[in-house]
Amino acid sequence: MDLASPVIMANELDHLLASVAAKLSHIHPAYDRIAGRIAMGCIYKETPPLFSSSVRLMLHSQSIQFTTMYRESVSALLPYLDAEIVERNDFEFAYSDSVLLFRDVYLLRDGARLLERPQHLFMRLSVAINGTNLVAVRQTYIDLAKGLCTYDPSTMINAGTMLAQMIPHHSLPFFGQSTMDKFIKLTECSMISYGGGSIAIGASEFPAEGEVVDGRTSNGLRAITRVFDNIIHRVGKTPALSRGRITVFVEPWHSEIYCFLQDNTRTFFERQAHARGLYFALWIPDLFMSRIESGATWSLFRPGDVPGLASSWGENFTEKYEAYEKTGLAVRTVPAKELWDAIVNGLLKTGGPSIMFKDSVNAKSNLTHAGTLTFGGIAADTALTTSSKETGICCNGSVVLPAFVSEDGTFDYQLLHRTVQSITHDLNRILLINNYPSMPAAASYVSSRCIGVGVVGLAEVFIDLRIPYDSEKAIETGRFIMETIYHAALQTSCDLVDVYGVYPTFQGSPLSKGYLQFDLWKIKVSNDRYDWDELRHRVMKRGVVNAQLILLTDTTSSSRLTSFTEGFEPLPSTVLVKGFSLSSYVSLNARLVRDLQKLGLWNEDVRLKLLKFCGSMRSIPNIPADIRNIYKTVWELEEGFVLRHAVSRAPFVCQSQSITLYSSAPSEVWLSRSIFSAWKDGLKTGIYRLHGGRPPVPGSNSDDDVPME
Repeated sequence: MDLASPVIMANELDHLLASVAAKLSHIHPAYDRIAGRIAMGCIYKETPPLFSSSVRLMLHSQSIQFTTMYRESVSALLPYLDAEIVERNDFEFAYSDSVLLFRDVYLLRDGARLLERPQHLFMRLSVAINGTNLVAVRQTYIDLAKGLCTYDPSTMINAGTMLAQMIPHHSLPFFGQSTMDKFIKLTECSMISYGGGSIAIGASEFPAEGEVVDGRTSNGLRAITRVFDNIIHRVGKTPALSRGRITVFVEPWHSEIYCFLQDNTRTFFERQAHARGLYFALWIPDLFMSRIESGATWSLFRPGDVPGLASSWGENFTEKYEAYEKTGLAVRTVPAKELWDAIVNGLLKTGGPSIMFKDSVNAKSNLTHAGTLTFGGIAADTALTTSSKETGICCNGSVVLPAFVSEDGTFDYQLLHRTVQSITHDLNRILLINNYPSMPAAASYVSSRCIGVGVVGLAEVFIDLRIPYDSEKAIETGRFIMETIYHAALQTSCDLVDVYGVYPTFQGSPLSKGYLQFDLWKIKVSNDRYDWDELRHRVMKRGVVNAQLILLTDTTSSSRLTSFTEGFEPLPSTVLVKGFSLSSYVSLNARLVRDLQKLGLWNEDVRLKLLKFCGSMRSIPNIPADIRNIYKTVWELEEGFVLRHAVSRAPFVCQSQSITLYSSAPSEVWLSRSIFSAWKDGLKTGIYRLHGGRPPVPGSNSDDDVPME
């Protein structure tokens, strides 16, 4: 017996049991929750029982260094914080979506040992943001613990640490006009990437291949995009699931536009989706769209031959572009439709490049008075002021919308308003305490202090309110939600002037003249819900702290953490594949199963047909029409409703929206029509990405349609 050794450890048995339970989620979604509780129990066995014990371990760890402010704040408040922790909330997380993400990405470690629990992480973030203000610490923790809001992975992971790079969005112009300029900007990219930040790169003015700059011949866009790809994969310090990304923007007049599109396709096929870090996007002027419609030609130029073209928009851009055409500076002239077809074909093959509309962004931005916005954000979302001395930044957080649906089936707009006020307060604190990776990034904080309040789980809100996504009521409700968020954020930004002062470039901005975001859209908003006229006059008199406030961006990580649908997207399916690779499993939609159980309709036959038809209920008999309509997947919605939702809420989004288009059988005609529709409706983003795939085949007996049990 003395020689006997255990074949398997107790914690390994727990992990195995959790994995087995999760893989039974195709039978009932409760298994996913059970697996999450088993896996969370493993975390609890490994970690200290109290927040104070966790803090002491982390403060003495050699592998984690904390800021002096965090050390002093947590030490001062420690006697009060253990009582605030609500441990039972940790056992409400789903398995793969939340518990494994916490364990593998978010929670701090000392080597292989976990040092904290999810609730401890929330408290660490709360103290890092609010310092010794116990009332504010409690409020932030309560909002996080109750699932009312969440923040970007880099904000949560780095909170309180010496790295302290808590801002995810950076926008950096890459001119490449000298060797030193390239070296400085590449160093800055590396510093941002090291801290897990994401970067949008404006490369429209980067010299084309063969141009002589600073006595050297440029290797062009293709060479520099490979450098960016290496930076994001070789320098990025964070785990793959939370690694930042680099998105390169180019205008369609650049002489290497076709090479740029080819690189988009090459990068897509070279790397698997979860390992990809480099993305491509286009910053399209109205003139190009107009020439496509009219069947005219389009000229391509070397950036060095057309100074000022990238930094102009609207009529000014058109005048310069046509003047350069007349002087014969174009290196190539092609039919505009031919180039557009190449763009659309790239989208059909790879889901990219993203498209943002240069003139629409500049016409509806609160930043244009400070200079032309020359490119967009990492997910076709932000649009920030940049220059050789300023790297745009944006700190963002998300409201978890399903948490605001009351038990009586109504939406609590008052609680939403209060929560957005709290998030706006916290985002400004994050901007203040953040460790900026460069002086140009710090300069952006000084000049504009952009933040982005977004959303998670809009599809679940419509389900809980019993509203079909493709209905006028859903469009109206979504608009009311965004109106509430915009009002709360703008009101709080005005209130915080007493604390932070007016952002320096406020004078001359549309806000300083009384133009709110919906005014720039030339849309009249009544004072029935909120007194916009009073707030407008108050903003003009007092000013605001932040130049931009609302950002509907890609929320992949936040959505996994909360187990809700990404951002404002429709329901992808009622049957989901969760996890990665060998650990993936099929899970059913818990809300649908609950509703069918209430109606006495849940049985083995219905379950098997849901799996067979990939979540579609169109061919399952005896399912009431209202249930079918509420749980329509994105592949079953009436065409155009995704864009109609985007247009309806756009007047309350002062940055932009990461618009994803869906089609089970996308075609060039459909995709082109959809993007043109977005342009004509005045949206700032035409498309962030395209999701296309084989639709469920009702009545099919093919084994390929049935997830393996």
